[in-house]
Amino acid sequence: MEEILRIDQSTLKKARVEVKRALKNRYNFYDTLLIRDSTAIGMLSRDAYETAESLENFLATFYAVRECTQRYLSARGFSGTDAYAFLNMFSTYAGLSEARENLSGEDIELSNELEFLDFSEGSPSSPESFLETIITSYIHSVKQNAGTGGQIKKLAKILYNSLEDRVLKEKSNYPVLESIISGAVIVINSVKIKGFSRYGGEAQQNQAPAENGAEEQTSFEDIIGNKEAKAALKRYAEMLFLYSPEERNNPILKVSFIPRTVFLYARPGTGKTSLAAAMRNYMQKLSGETGKKMRWTTIDSSIKSKWYGETEEILKAKTREAMSPDGIGVIFIDDIDGFVVSRAESSVNAPDKSMTVYLMQIIEGIDTPYYGNYIILSASNKPSDLDEALLERIGEASFLVPGPQTVDEYAEFIISKLKRGISAGYVQLSSEGLERASRLCIEYSEVLSPREISKALRMLQENACSSVDYEQLRNIPSDEINNKILNMVSRVGDEDVIRAIMKKYEQELHQRKTS
Repeated sequence: MEEILRIDQSTLKKARVEVKRALKNRYNFYDTLLIRDSTAIGMLSRDAYETAESLENFLATFYAVRECTQRYLSARGFSGTDAYAFLNMFSTYAGLSEARENLSGEDIELSNELEFLDFSEGSPSSPESFLETIITSYIHSVKQNAGTGGQIKKLAKILYNSLEDRVLKEKSNYPVLESIISGAVIVINSVKIKGFSRYGGEAQQNQAPAENGAEEQTSFEDIIGNKEAKAALKRYAEMLFLYSPEERNNPILKVSFIPRTVFLYARPGTGKTSLAAAMRNYMQKLSGETGKKMRWTTIDSSIKSKWYGETEEILKAKTREAMSPDGIGVIFIDDIDGFVVSRAESSVNAPDKSMTVYLMQIIEGIDTPYYGNYIILSASNKPSDLDEALLERIGEASFLVPGPQTVDEYAEFIISKLKRGISAGYVQLSSEGLERASRLCIEYSEVLSPREISKALRMLQENACSSVDYEQLRNIPSDEINNKILNMVSRVGDEDVIRAIMKKYEQELHQRKTS
């Protein structure tokens, strides 16, 4: 059974902050692009901006995946020079998979040998010198060969091709490690990686079939509770795909309305981001079925730290593409309360207030004809912190997203979070035990969000596997490993599940009292 390793968004955001700081202060990266970009007028052109964002994503993903993968391999007894070189190699491949999501335009086939690249360069705890080789190589190439934003982007594509060629050429030197890492699926945003194959996001080669055992992308069917919001988002997606790019009209607008803005609100951990992911994946499916172009643009507070004073221009570039009448788009503003501010707050600085005003202008549709081809979807944990005028505009359709609420919904939720253990056979719940656990979740619902319950059940399954001797498994034939693992894991029953939920409740109560 394959293990799903999800790269946490907070880890990626933290890595992006560090990456941007290093690119600016250590490598003078942004100034170099600005100097070499003759199409720039006071700020980077769109092509150069996309390239900068792409390289940031490459580096941030490299760090986040490397940290996750290092834990995965160490737990299985793999470390040392070979493991270090393989970590750099695999993390490079993962970074490329995410970085390419940001670069528009046609792919190119050019690549260089990169004979100077050594995956074992640096130290096991610090890959900086390895990445420095890549960064300085690209900056040197830009200084020598670029004169426009388009050329800056082309050089980035050549770099990515060259890195991928090198990775695929050398991975065969590590057959054991490649086999081990192929037992997990790495999930980064909308991209999934299994071994050295990409699938997910845009249509890719090597797409894994649904029956391969890997966890499928979030769908509306996976969402438990939140029935009203789930039905509405599915309906809005279907409405958008009636839009005709050739005629620039949507027939729905002649008889009814498509909300231009949709607002999801609730406390953290109730399923707002999962609903957005389900809508995105459903729209990707509709895009494949209809052949209509679909753009999903996510905006969050990290955009404010790119180039101080130019956030509005960056926001304009992102929204303009999603609203383009040549396709269908969604602009998803995650945690909007952390992105914009109330203009009534005297302590808020002028740039942040102007961001709120500018976003309101976009939503109002100033200089933006509406053809029924896009929606601005936003989510908030603290709607009371938002500017009142903005709040009115972002919620042409508003939905409270409370998560599971009934005994049946919580029972379905608990089963979904214990799915691996149940499928493997070491988690066994009676109907009475499941009902008790569900009622306990309802009793604790003011303190425990569905996210916290999910964490408790995941930790329960991890602890059940703590007695597995991974070193011993290395010498067992692959067709016997599953049975051997099951003989080592601890069994989980009704009382274990109930104790896990109660323990999490007590931890959250204690944290609230001490904070």
